[in-house]
Amino acid sequence: MKKTCIIFDFDGVLVESESKSFVFLADTLLAKHKIVLDPKLAPSKVGMPTSVFIEKNLSDRLSVQEMKELYQLYKKATIENIEKYITPHEQVIDFIRSASVAYTIGIASMNTTLYLEAVLEYFDLTKAVTKLLSRDDVERNKPDPEIYFSMLQALHCTAKQAIVLEDSLPGVEAANRANIDCLGVLNEYNARQDFSSVNTVGLIHVDRFADEIARHL
Repeated sequence: MKKTCIIFDFDGVLVESESKSFVFLADTLLAKHKIVLDPKLAPSKVGMPTSVFIEKNLSDRLSVQEMKELYQLYKKATIENIEKYITPHEQVIDFIRSASVAYTIGIASMNTTLYLEAVLEYFDLTKAVTKLLSRDDVERNKPDPEIYFSMLQALHCTAKQAIVLEDSLPGVEAANRANIDCLGVLNEYNARQDFSSVNTVGLIHVDRFADEIARHL
């Protein structure tokens, strides 16, 4: 069946922010709390909401209030300095701008609405996106499929009419559980990701996106 709806994850697909968010957390923890964040934790940040990453890795060293303050500092810094903390995947962004004429475009991300709206506006994508859903709109994070069921309903699209683009295993699993075809997206930081434990209809690299996306639609 021809695809009419394209649903994108955000971080790692449209933009790269994982590595810079990790550096921000590491620098802030060292400066404010004299805590060294193990660099080996960086790969685990891929596909994981920053608030979840903080709680999972720092709950034994920071109080609940300190973790909340760290997350608020991260959000503020990112939104106020998009050009510093966020690198666009230009081929993906260009595709969305052009494809929005023929396809219905959705964004389904575990980041916050405030962050997503700010970045979409910064890269002039607001009008190209029909529906934006974030962690603020659901009760359960990926790999739970809630956000994808909600997106299908919002776009008036069936699972067979849609395709999802995800760069992380939890994201692909969420699409699998919603019975939506999913492309695994490779980038500079997850190029060695093993997607064999989940079901994808193919893999596509952000640096070759323009040449490869058409054959999957």
